[in-house]
Amino acid sequence: MRTVKYRLIIPIMRGHHDPHYTARGVAVGVAVAMTPTIGIQMLIVTAIWLMVRKFPSLNFNVIVGMAWTWLTNVFTAIPVYYLFFLTGQILRGHPDDLTGFSAFADQFNAAIDHDLPWLEMVWRYTMGLIEGWGLSMLIGSIPWSLFSAWIGYVATLRFLARHRARRHKRAGRKKRRNRSPNSGT
Repeated sequence: MRTVKYRLIIPIMRGHHDPHYTARGVAVGVAVAMTPTIGIQMLIVTAIWLMVRKFPSLNFNVIVGMAWTWLTNVFTAIPVYYLFFLTGQILRGHPDDLTGFSAFADQFNAAIDHDLPWLEMVWRYTMGLIEGWGLSMLIGSIPWSLFSAWIGYVATLRFLARHRARRHKRAGRKKRRNRSPNSGT
């Protein structure tokens, strides 16, 4: 929990940018986190940022965006990808063709060979996903990605509004306490 606070929450709180700039960073990071791209998510956020940074209404805090991709990781990949797969199968009209979680996890783990160089392992893993469950996972990740990005955006705006109001109120109290009653100010 401490890592979450220091990696995800503190950068949001310390930012002095427009709240929408930070909220867009969270939204992009969460949207990318909720796609079957674990391992290259920070690169995807960076690529998106490079494309939109010249447009003020689309630009976002790239550091915050990259940090929020950590929402999903190698430890959460199997259950999250399974959720994407189930959602995709249902959206594609195949609710009767749902692999059980343990069979899905076994196939997923078989696609990862830790003895290979990192890039080759990522390539084999990606090809395994595409060939095995790719279309269903991709389609299934879309609603989760969009919904999560929207929740991240709205929650960040609300969080920043409350945080900045508390900080402003604290600064006002501190300023009043620091005034001397005899100073005439």
